[in-house]
Amino acid sequence: MTVRNLIIILVLTGLSGLAHAGKVYKWVDENGATQYSQKPPPKSVNTSSEVNVDQHANIMKPEKRGKDYYCGDYRLSKMRGNPANIITRLQENLINWQREKERQYENRLNVTKRMNESISRSLDRRIKYNGRASSSSSSYLDNHKKSLRRYDRTIAQIDCKIKWGQTKLEEYADEKKAIAEKYESSMGMLNDLQQRKIAACGEDNREGVIVVDNQYRAYQRCTAPFNRQIKRLKRASRKAERDYESIQGW
Repeated sequence: MTVRNLIIILVLTGLSGLAHAGKVYKWVDENGATQYSQKPPPKSVNTSSEVNVDQHANIMKPEKRGKDYYCGDYRLSKMRGNPANIITRLQENLINWQREKERQYENRLNVTKRMNESISRSLDRRIKYNGRASSSSSSYLDNHKKSLRRYDRTIAQIDCKIKWGQTKLEEYADEKKAIAEKYESSMGMLNDLQQRKIAACGEDNREGVIVVDNQYRAYQRCTAPFNRQIKRLKRASRKAERDYESIQGW
């Protein structure tokens, strides 16, 4: 292998190493070395640029095998249970998959960095020893390439899961809206009942030790029917409240 060919491999490897990185920052550090990272460079760096590499990503789609769908080796869950539970599970999965994807990106970048450093050292040795190469360098490079291919497949598989989850979540948009509307309706009815109670019986602002007098007994008689209705309404709306709370914060 000539020095020129080795330089070409170095360039291609750098591009391949960033093939799945999404938004990648490129800058030159204080030692004059070019750095790549998904994280922004240190504030001490005056100039940097973003490298858009999403167009190189492998595409994997859900594949049906028997009665189940798979993203690569991962079997996708069947959507069972009430809509609130399904929506919550999908949202949790999407967050976990995105975190997993970021970890795989970071790991792949690290492998690429080590691979490029190995090629650079090999290039230096070839120049120093007039083109003579070490057999261990080639084996080391092959192992890194295998690692990169494994990361490629893993990341493609995660992307497949994320797209599937997003599609399923969109299919449950109407159910999610209905859950919110049911909760808002029950809260509206409860608030209306509370306001009618105040309008009919007034407010009891007494604090501390309460003297049970005729005025207090009259207030209790007035509020008793409302309190029973409020209690029944709270009990009936409890599930709507739980369902609504389970799909919030995403």
